Amino acid sequence: MINKNFVTIKNLFCLFLCCFLSMANVNIVKASEVDTSSMTLMERLATIKTSDLLAPIESYGDLSRVQTFIRKIQKGGTYNIAVFGGSISAGATLGNPMQSYGQLFTNWLVQNYPNCTFNFINAGYPSTNVTHSSFRINEDLLIHNLDLVVLDFSVNNFEDKNLCEKLESIIFRILAKNNETAIIYLHFTETTATYNHEGDASINEVPTFLTAKDDIYFALEYYAIPSISYHKFVWQEIQNGLFSWEDVNTDLIHPNAYGHYIAANLLSTFIHFVAANLQPDAVINVPTLRGVEDQRYIYYDNVPDGISVNGTVTYNGFIHAVPKNIMERGWIHGTAGQAANLNIDFAPNNGIAFVVQFIDAEGSNVEFIIKTDGENPKKYIMKSMPNEHLRVIEYDRPVNRIEITSNLAKGTFVVRDVGLMKKP
Repeated sequence: MINKNFVTIKNLFCLFLCCFLSMANVNIVKASEVDTSSMTLMERLATIKTSDLLAPIESYGDLSRVQTFIRKIQKGGTYNIAVFGGSISAGATLGNPMQSYGQLFTNWLVQNYPNCTFNFINAGYPSTNVTHSSFRINEDLLIHNLDLVVLDFSVNNFEDKNLCEKLESIIFRILAKNNETAIIYLHFTETTATYNHEGDASINEVPTFLTAKDDIYFALEYYAIPSISYHKFVWQEIQNGLFSWEDVNTDLIHPNAYGHYIAANLLSTFIHFVAANLQPDAVINVPTLRGVEDQRYIYYDNVPDGISVNGTVTYNGFIHAVPKNIMERGWIHGTAGQAANLNIDFAPNNGIAFVVQFIDAEGSNVEFIIKTDGENPKKYIMKSMPNEHLRVIEYDRPVNRIEITSNLAKGTFVVRDVGLMKKP
């Protein structure tokens, strides 16, 4: 269901578009903020037209929240800007966090709205998916008073069950805390490589994520969230010969400093366009949640005394991390050749989810025993694999206890986070 305000606003924006595209290019993110030794590519990026940066807007959605945000910052004040997603949002592979698209976009806001103070909150978490994010959102994102949030999950929906419902849950909880929070969805991209007999790689485009059959599309459409496709822009310009995949990415997924520069420009151009065409105040529609079970996920905070939400933890051989940031928390086993045990007893629940990770631990394995009322214990063996990412394990039945035994041949095994679905 799309509300009438959305349709009206979208039609009005179509009328303004032709006029806006005739304007001179917007001075978006300063090129000097990207640490580069090659000005050739930067000179090519400088030729990008405003119309090219507006073309990847997949949907304007309901712009009332974005317009409200712009009206606020035009008056001055202090505002919190956040990104919430995976390793791209976290700035993985950059080396310098000041080059991440979220930081560059915030810098642009500072430059263009000098009467405001903008705080940047990076809630990106490498290798996370929507499931993990749906129960880490309270601690990592919603502890802040948010004015604008950029979501990034298009290349981070591996192992997700009920993706649409979980993304809806994330959107709903952001708006349930503050219905004026502006949300923009940014679709990143990835590729595959085909190697010939000489070992040379050819890069292949992965089909677009935003289709009418895609779970992400359904969730964004229901809440009329504006969305921008970095995917569409990058592949269009690769086809146009402006740059190659290797020019703007470090691997098959992660943008380099140039790629983050492009993403920041897509966001800032969108905000500039909306600001140049503000409409009369629109009623902000109160969202309704469509029976999303994940709304009942309770975040299990990793504090020194163990789990803090009616559960208990005992461990032998694991070390409980005192986190300096959101990526350093969890229970850690790092002693090769010595088995370690971690036991978690749960409060009443409808199911649990937990996040684990092997790090440089080839040849290692972990045994999980899951105990429930009235059933025989379930035993699982997880083996390490090359190029490990976070793994999310979900069990959609009431769980009383999990017993984890880590057998390390090398490296490290970490239990990052635990989520509990409580009984209603």
